[in-house]
Amino acid sequence: QAKAFAAGDKESGGTGPSAEDIAKNEELKKKNAEIMESNKKIENINALYNNSFKNGNAALLAANTASNAQRLDEAEVKYTEAIARYDEALTADPTHPGAPALMSNKASALKARGVVRYNSAFKLEGDAKTAAIEAAKKDFRDAADAANKSVQLIKAQDVPAEAAEAQNFKITRFNAIE
Repeated sequence: QAKAFAAGDKESGGTGPSAEDIAKNEELKKKNAEIMESNKKIENINALYNNSFKNGNAALLAANTASNAQRLDEAEVKYTEAIARYDEALTADPTHPGAPALMSNKASALKARGVVRYNSAFKLEGDAKTAAIEAAKKDFRDAADAANKSVQLIKAQDVPAEAAEAQNFKITRFNAIE
C-alpha cells in the first residue's frame, strides 16, 4: 500500500507527489547537475595545472642543465617548452590558486631564455646578432611582466586557514616576491 500511495494510486488513498514537489525535485536535480559539471571543470583545471607544473618544471630543469653545459641551442628549446607548458594552464584559468607559482616559474624561464639568447647573440653577426639581442630584451621585459603579475596575483589571495596550506602559501608568496 505504501508503494501504491507513493506512486499516486487513488484507490489506496494516495495522491502521489504534488506538482510543487515534482517541480522542487526537478530543480534539485538541475542544481545537482550544475554542481557536478562545475566540479568536473575544477577537476580538469586542477589536472591541467598539475601537468603544467610537472612538465614545465621538467623542461625548466632540462634547460638549466643544458645551459650550464653550454648547450645553448638545446637550452633555448627547453626554456621555450617550459614557457609553453606554463602558459597552457595560465591561459585556461589565470585566477587559479596555483597561478602565482606558475607565473613565477614562467618569469624564471623567460629570464633564463633571455640570458641564453643574449649570450648566443655574440656568436652571430649583423642583422642576426641584432635580432637575437632584441629577442633577449623581449624575454627580459616579458620576465619582468610575469614576475609583476605573479606578485599581484599572490597579493590578491587570502592566506589559507589550514596550517600546511598557509605554509605553502607563504613559500609561494616569498618566491613570487623574491
